[in-house]
Amino acid sequence: MSVRAALIAGVAGAALATALGVAAARKPRLARVESFGFAIGEGALAGNYLKRLGPYDLVVVDGVEARRSQVSALRSGGKVVLAYLSVGTIERYRPGTGPPAATGWTCGATGASGTPTPRAWALGG
Repeated sequence: MSVRAALIAGVAGAALATALGVAAARKPRLARVESFGFAIGEGALAGNYLKRLGPYDLVVVDGVEARRSQVSALRSGGKVVLAYLSVGTIERYRPGTGPPAATGWTCGATGASGTPTPRAWALGG
């Protein structure tokens, strides 16, 4: 796991733990949640994801990558399923961030990681 992914998971985990504590008082199905896992990113739900995510009561899935059938399978197994969706991240493998000819967007600058910075994108004419 990259440092960035670990940091995101840590912050998201802390926020999720706080939210679960508040929500559990109001939602009985959240009251039973004692563990959670992340299935975020390209390929996170590939292979035997049901076995990998088996130990967790709550699973946070990628809001773009997860399919309805996968969410249904997790829920059928008794999991509480939440979707993670970032509206401020540009990742080249995501839909809508492909080659400029396909999206109409062009990139003029990148951040230190090589990922386009939000201000670097401009809609082509």
